[in-house]
Amino acid sequence: KDSKAKSLFERYLPLCHGNFLETNPQCVKYLVSQMGRCKPNLRLPLQLPSPETQKALQKILWNMAFRNQRTKVGC
Repeated sequence: KDSKAKSLFERYLPLCHGNFLETNPQCVKYLVSQMGRCKPNLRLPLQLPSPETQKALQKILWNMAFRNQRTKVGC
């Protein structure tokens, strides 16, 4: 039970850090839009994350997807 909780914590920790690279909720909304769940539309005063932050968030998502894919095939 503890090992499963630790595994989930370690899996989602980069995502948690990514959510706060800039003012919340813009990073959260950007990540959700990258997963195809919504459009990246924000109302003022919020703006999309900077291009550097967007790249960092995309890298986090890619790493999570890659890690998940490896887990599914038993690596």
